[in-house]
Amino acid sequence: MDLLNLLIVLMVYYGILDKKYYIKTHLTKEQKSKIFKYRDAQRYAYNWALGHIIEDMNSDKKVASEYDLSVMFTKYKHECEWMDDIPYVWFNMGIKDASKAANLSIVHGRDNPKFRTKKHSRAMPLKCDLKPKCQDAYTMQLPKFGYVTCNIPKKMINETHEPRSYEFVDVTKHSDAPVEKRNYILQVSCKINSL
Repeated sequence: MDLLNLLIVLMVYYGILDKKYYIKTHLTKEQKSKIFKYRDAQRYAYNWALGHIIEDMNSDKKVASEYDLSVMFTKYKHECEWMDDIPYVWFNMGIKDASKAANLSIVHGRDNPKFRTKKHSRAMPLKCDLKPKCQDAYTMQLPKFGYVTCNIPKKMINETHEPRSYEFVDVTKHSDAPVEKRNYILQVSCKINSL
C-alpha cells in the first residue's frame, strides 16, 4: 500500500474525509417559511454573539468562548417570547459562526467581522450540525426541521456514506446550480465509511 492510499484509509477511519451531496428538495410552503424563520434566528444569534465578542475585544477583556456565549444566550432567550417556538440548535449555529468569524479575525489580524444584514443573510445557508437520517429513497428526516422529500443518493441509503450534518442552500438566479430560481438545495455532508 502506497503512502497516498494509507493516508486516504486513515482519513476515512477518523472521519476527516467528507463527501458533500447537493440534493434538490421538494418543500412545502410551511417548510419554506420555516427556512426564512430559522435563518432569521441564526442571523439574530450571530449578530448578538458578535456584538458581545466585539465589546470584549474593544475593552481588552478576555473574549467570551463559544460555550460562554451559549450560556449567556440561553439566559437571554428566556426573556424573549418570540424565540420560544424556535429550536435552540438554530440559534446555536449562529453563535458558532460568530465565534468562528471572530477567531479568524483575531488569528489573521483583520478588522472586526461584519454584522449580518437581513438582505445579505437571505443568501446565507441555513446550517445544522445534527445528523439527518434516510427514511427511504425519497424521504430524509432532518432533526429540528422535519421530513423532506428528495431523491437520496444510493450511497447514503446503503450507509457507505453516513450523513453528518446538513444545510439548506438558497438557489437564486445568480447561482450556477442547474435548478430553477427559488428552489432549495439540501447540502448533506457525509462521513465516508467505505470507498
